[in-house]
Amino acid sequence: CRYGPDGFRGAAPALLRATGYGEHVTDYERWMAEEFLLIIQIESKEAVDAIDDIAAVEGIDMMFIGPIDLSASLGALGQFDSTEFVEAFEKIEQSVLAAGKYLG
Repeated sequence: CRYGPDGFRGAAPALLRATGYGEHVTDYERWMAEEFLLIIQIESKEAVDAIDDIAAVEGIDMMFIGPIDLSASLGALGQFDSTEFVEAFEKIEQSVLAAGKYLG
């Protein structure tokens, strides 16, 4: 998601009139480094089990809960009031917020 040395994102700007024929590549790279948000999705029991480690990863800004897939992974497809789902949701919420990240 990020350009090197912080990531492995490919750098292939289009050399078109609309993009200034590549003239603004360094400005774009700087803008991406300052404004880019790295958002991941939590949607499996395995992710819930590892949520503290995931939330501690530097560079992740926000985590979204994928409720349908998460409920399916917990064996409670679409049962958002099930004990398993509620407990998983609360665990994710506590860990993400404690790590100072945004939750969605």
